[in-house]
Amino acid sequence: MLKSLFTFVTKCHKIKEMKKGFNILISAVILLAIFSCNNSMKSYTDMLKDERKAIDRLKDEEGLDFIKEYPVNGVFKENEFVKLDNGIYMNVIDSGTGNRAAAGDEILCRYEFIYLSMTLPDMIFSNSL
Repeated sequence: MLKSLFTFVTKCHKIKEMKKGFNILISAVILLAIFSCNNSMKSYTDMLKDERKAIDRLKDEEGLDFIKEYPVNGVFKENEFVKLDNGIYMNVIDSGTGNRAAAGDEILCRYEFIYLSMTLPDMIFSNSL
């Protein structure tokens, strides 16, 4: 009888130790989850707002004019841009000689783009070929 009582007490003690270890493990996981959340990351919505602000700032600084539709004659005024469906702003400087390309023709074009960095504020990268 004394031996079974000792065995029972020993098992209870082991269960308490297991519960203590389990509670420590759960506490560590909860703390890790709380402290691993990084609030310095911008949400996609915040990045879109920053992009809009950068575009508006560039528009104001450079005197750009954004039009809703591509000009019927294909001729843009200086600093006039049309926003395409994919979000790209385009300005055609010279629409060419009037000869239209046919399917399969080789076309050479020159372009320039400006990349407004989302991570480096007020930094503009430019590339032209």
